[in-house]
Amino acid sequence: MQTSSLIIPTIIFLAQLASIYKETLAAISTTFNTDDHFITQPQQILENCPSKCECQRIGRAKITGMDFPKNKSEEEEDEEEYSQFVGLSVRCLKGSMNDSEFLSLLQNVPVDVEHLEIRGAPGKPNKLHWSDNLNRLSRLQHLALVDCSMPALSQSIRLPLLSQLYLMGNELEQIQLGSFVGMPMLEMLDLSGNRISALSTGAFIYLKNLRYLRLSHNRLGGPDLSTGNLLRGPRHLKELQLDGNKLSAKQLNELLPDVTSLERLELNNCDLNDAELWSLNLSVVPKLKRIGLASNNLTQIPSASLRALPSLQILDLRESLIRSIGPCAFCGMNITTVLLEGNLLGLTNSKPFHREAFADTQLIELDLGWNHFRHFDSSILSGRAWVGVDSEPSTNPALTQR
Repeated sequence: MQTSSLIIPTIIFLAQLASIYKETLAAISTTFNTDDHFITQPQQILENCPSKCECQRIGRAKITGMDFPKNKSEEEEDEEEYSQFVGLSVRCLKGSMNDSEFLSLLQNVPVDVEHLEIRGAPGKPNKLHWSDNLNRLSRLQHLALVDCSMPALSQSIRLPLLSQLYLMGNELEQIQLGSFVGMPMLEMLDLSGNRISALSTGAFIYLKNLRYLRLSHNRLGGPDLSTGNLLRGPRHLKELQLDGNKLSAKQLNELLPDVTSLERLELNNCDLNDAELWSLNLSVVPKLKRIGLASNNLTQIPSASLRALPSLQILDLRESLIRSIGPCAFCGMNITTVLLEGNLLGLTNSKPFHREAFADTQLIELDLGWNHFRHFDSSILSGRAWVGVDSEPSTNPALTQR
């Protein structure tokens, strides 16, 4: 009898403990920032939230896994660990939002919102125009208006603290000179997947703090597009993505001298051929660590052009027309990763790799998948690189390393 009288209170206590534990877990959210660092954020769900949206009050965030600069005091390191956090977050991901609902949201959302994300949903696109009512959200740091059918930007934007702006999948056709004058703190600008064919000279001149610019899959190109001085403002740009545009080598050579701090350049699917790539003056971006040249009309490794990049580590040549790799193709380079998946290696030559093809390299990863050769002699590699050789069975059933 005494034993059962002890069991019941114990069960109740354990149930209460489990409930407290569950509530604690619900109050803690672990997410990733853009650099894949863990961010632990205590959250508070808000009830009075606009229709089709979710609102959360997110507290100071502990960031782990980040390498902080050396020679800092413990106090400075602690402050920096907590420096990236959002206050009020509003996310509207259900789609089918119109201008009336957008206006109502902007007029009623608390002015201290720091993160606003509005996206269309599959089969439920938003139909929005830019509203200057966004200017009342003066604390906004992160703004995403994605797949919203937006045709143009206002020339009166005033978002002084905005650091990240995502406008992918809209219907923007041009960027005017004053489009970003009211965003002096902007570091990330993503305009991918629009219809942009015209960029005013100096369109980004007011974005002195811009680090990441994504213009992929627009309609940039043609003889009428002037690229000289286009990027004169963001002198410290680290990443430039131009995939899917049809810029000529001449236009690219006018563009690159203004971004000498560039570390990543993506020129995939830009209809570049061997001659155009050879004529690129890549020496003006000596800090480049990654270059994407996939899905172009390249038939050879552009060795001469790549040797102008002493910091280059990652080379993407996937889905090109390369049939063989000659001697010393990567000699004198610091490249550690070469992606050659989906080329024509072995299609007309049973030995597509010269014995000295990878001589004097520091390769860590070599992706050769989805090509046409049957055997790869890994002894031609000067180090212990990982070699990816997965392929389509119908064209390459006996692919091996030996």
